[in-house]
Amino acid sequence: MDSSSARDVVLHIGTHKTGTTSFQVTLAASAASLASHGVHVFQSGLTKRTSWSHELALISLRSELNIPLRSMFPDSSLPSMQRQMLQDCISQMQSPARRVVASHEALSFIRTRQEVERLVEALDGRVCKVVCVLRDAESFLQSWKNQLAKTKHATSSAHFESFMNTDLDSWIVDWDELIGVYAGVLGAEAVTVLNYEREAQNHGTIIHALWSACGLPESLRPNHSAKWLNSSH
Repeated sequence: MDSSSARDVVLHIGTHKTGTTSFQVTLAASAASLASHGVHVFQSGLTKRTSWSHELALISLRSELNIPLRSMFPDSSLPSMQRQMLQDCISQMQSPARRVVASHEALSFIRTRQEVERLVEALDGRVCKVVCVLRDAESFLQSWKNQLAKTKHATSSAHFESFMNTDLDSWIVDWDELIGVYAGVLGAEAVTVLNYEREAQNHGTIIHALWSACGLPESLRPNHSAKWLNSSH
């Protein structure tokens, strides 16, 4: 990494069903090696799992969005827990590492400027870069339905704002709005978009493209195609 990458944070924001879990597992397995190269992989204080940045999602997302992540941490909307999670995030951003890498697919549910601004607050002044993987909307929605059924949720909703809205016009697959809100706060140059289908067809995995897009040392890049985890194609 060159000097231009000093004191930054790279956020892999998903989306869901694009190899996110596989990449998170790869990051966790590589955390020690990455640390020796000046890269800190975010560790959730809520679960003690490396690379899953639950706190960043929970302090950023609009309060009315009742996603599964919030049911995992029912106290997460309490002001005291919000303050604790914010401080935990800031503490990690104060790492001497030149780069922090964090990943959470729930960050792809962000749709408002206020949410991105809350996210930026937790980054403690680090320059922020975002990496997002987008997928064909119809293919995504079918996979998302399968995931919802797998986790015992409804696979449709009468309410447009629901995370269970799987109609073709669902807000969840409004990729322009997703990319636009991050670019609107961080600048278009701070957002990198990868195409899931193209990378899967060309390389059989999204891992390599994500590794490069996150600016991780090529010498540490996994030389095998990681097993697809949490798949619901």
